[in-house]
Amino acid sequence: MAKYKVEMLDDYIRLRTKNNDHQIRAVLNFKSHIEIGKLKEAVKKSLHIIPILGSKYVEAGQKHYWESPSVSYDDTDYFTLIAEYPSNKMLTYVLAETPDQHVGPQLKVTVFRQPENDIVCIVFNHMVCDGSGFKSYLYLLSVLYADQNVEINEMIHATQMERSVGLILKSLSLKDKLHIFLQKDNHTDKENEIKVVLQEDENKRKPELFLLKIDAVTLNCIKSFCHAQRITVNDFMLALYYKALFEIHAVPVNSKLTMDTMIDLRRYDTNRLIYPFSNFSSSMRIQVMNKEQSFPVLATEINHITRRLKSQYPGLKSIELLTIIYKLFNRSHFENTLIKRTNSLGVSSSNVGIIDKTKLLFGDIGLSDAYMVTALKNPPALQLTFSTFDDTMTLSLFGNYSAENKIRISKIVDSCRKTIGEIEKSRI
Repeated sequence: MAKYKVEMLDDYIRLRTKNNDHQIRAVLNFKSHIEIGKLKEAVKKSLHIIPILGSKYVEAGQKHYWESPSVSYDDTDYFTLIAEYPSNKMLTYVLAETPDQHVGPQLKVTVFRQPENDIVCIVFNHMVCDGSGFKSYLYLLSVLYADQNVEINEMIHATQMERSVGLILKSLSLKDKLHIFLQKDNHTDKENEIKVVLQEDENKRKPELFLLKIDAVTLNCIKSFCHAQRITVNDFMLALYYKALFEIHAVPVNSKLTMDTMIDLRRYDTNRLIYPFSNFSSSMRIQVMNKEQSFPVLATEINHITRRLKSQYPGLKSIELLTIIYKLFNRSHFENTLIKRTNSLGVSSSNVGIIDKTKLLFGDIGLSDAYMVTALKNPPALQLTFSTFDDTMTLSLFGNYSAENKIRISKIVDSCRKTIGEIEKSRI
């Protein structure tokens, strides 16, 4: 049985279970029916190409490692076929199911078979890789499905690259490392600061999925607005989220809301040495005051904040500190430190980016839609995720919430929809 090293960010993600279930999801809407046998075979091959995906997570005292199983997995261990249209309730239920990381494999695949087409849902352990790595996995699955004769040994060799986030730090000069280490904590102010906008309700919670679709016409209007305002689409989405949180009265006037937004550390991998199926994500912290500002003013303010932060190695300081602790102390000390310092249950956002439709063909079938949903959050944690496929953007919020929190999140979605409608009217 082969064993594989557990990297620092694998453990970092595992230890945030108070916050979320550390899974990533994809929903793929096909234009017609897929061949179930070919899809099963593609998934089976992927478990060999990505060894950790086909392994189990082992905790043996101070020694933790990934270990391949002594016997091959049967497809019933990770594959389910449901012959019905997925209602929102059924879709939420399937996306909330998680693989057993101590048994493996580290994913679950569910196919909803409808009269005209199939919908495939994949739940994938975030410990294996981040959102960018998960997109690479979806592209790999498309290739394996389309070409059943592909030589997997060559693909295994091609993907044996560096998985450790230490590769990023090695590429930095001592001067840069010192500069990063001495940076202030993302310029946030503790006075009148708010991080939590939901109730920490432990009663009658259940998984809830909220989706908001932005079609190509509306997205073009948003891009036109962004061009005129000289901001990015990411800034627009952050402003949309902030405005909604301000409007539901979660943040009083003259109070500051602090939000964590995800950063892909691959931006620092200038030599392209990073193993695609790995964790290279971090976050940067932004803070905006509710001054009852108009949406354009709010979006411009956020653009100024993010531009300043992006010029200062965003996401690296926390990685540098975690790496030092991980190297200097034993596992118990690292885990205790991490649990105390990083299990925040606040507001966050994640821009998964563009899902490339040219890489998700699955032979000649093709997809009509695809989107990603990040971890199932536990209250009062709240995360807005957005991804784009074929000029359609999907916004999602996914969490284990009470009826009261569900109402509040519905108001957030309604506010986002209303603001988008106003922007669209202004561009016509």
